[in-house]
Amino acid sequence: MQIIAKAPAKINLCLAIKGKRDDGYHEVDMIMQTVSLFDTVTVKRNFWGNEGIKILCNRDLCCKDEDNIAFKVSKSFFDYTKIKNPGILIKIQKKIPAFAGLAGGSSDGAATILCLNEMFGTKLSEDEMREIGASVGADIPFCIGGGTARAKGTGTQIEKIKNIPDCGIVIVKPECKVSTKKAYEMYDSSTIRCEKSIENMIKLINEGDLFKISNNLFNNFESFIRIPEIEQAKSELVKNNPLGISMSGSGPSVYAVFESLYKAKKCAGVLKKLFKKVYTCVPISYGAKIFHKYN
Repeated sequence: MQIIAKAPAKINLCLAIKGKRDDGYHEVDMIMQTVSLFDTVTVKRNFWGNEGIKILCNRDLCCKDEDNIAFKVSKSFFDYTKIKNPGILIKIQKKIPAFAGLAGGSSDGAATILCLNEMFGTKLSEDEMREIGASVGADIPFCIGGGTARAKGTGTQIEKIKNIPDCGIVIVKPECKVSTKKAYEMYDSSTIRCEKSIENMIKLINEGDLFKISNNLFNNFESFIRIPEIEQAKSELVKNNPLGISMSGSGPSVYAVFESLYKAKKCAGVLKKLFKKVYTCVPISYGAKIFHKYN
């Protein structure tokens, strides 16, 4: 048996850091949005004839199988359900750039949980699948349901909100890396704090005004992460007259919102002459999603 799922990328419409917790993690309040940029995850059963988990990927992710999020959520799934692993193969066809602030790995993990739930007929609820995902990564619970949602706590407390209006989105992933751990350390040592409100953004989303939504995007990390490649990407996006721009996660990906997909594609055509990784997409109302099953 094999099951195939789509794993969409996410962007942060808002990202507010509330402070460091006693356990060392940071309290956040975010509004996240899935977009039509997908990895494809295929899970095959009885592949090894033993209890192994094998990961195959079209990209070298520079990590061992056991360090891959899909591997970790598989182990968590079998531990949670008490099902004996018959041996599975997980194939990941990546289009989402890695280490980009777009939750590509987390979305692959979410898709893996959905595939295993379907494959073994465990009929887990969305909350149960989120619990499995949260034990591995903070973005996985959001990636299971996707759409437009508020994420609180360490990012694992999910509240669905109204979908944002149709629009075109251009994502640029500069050729640099940002350590999320280092980004939080920079926040801890900084006195800069963003005063923009998550509640206000929810109000604007409920009103459905794309112009106001786009003008109120914010990300606390942008206040102190000043990397030349990121600043260049923002500058080039601004030249194409978007409704708004922001950074996703701790970066380095930045994105711009346009009134239409046509305008987004026009912008992307210009930026592809300057950057290797430029993507055009639209907001979607779902997260990881199964689209093929073979017995």
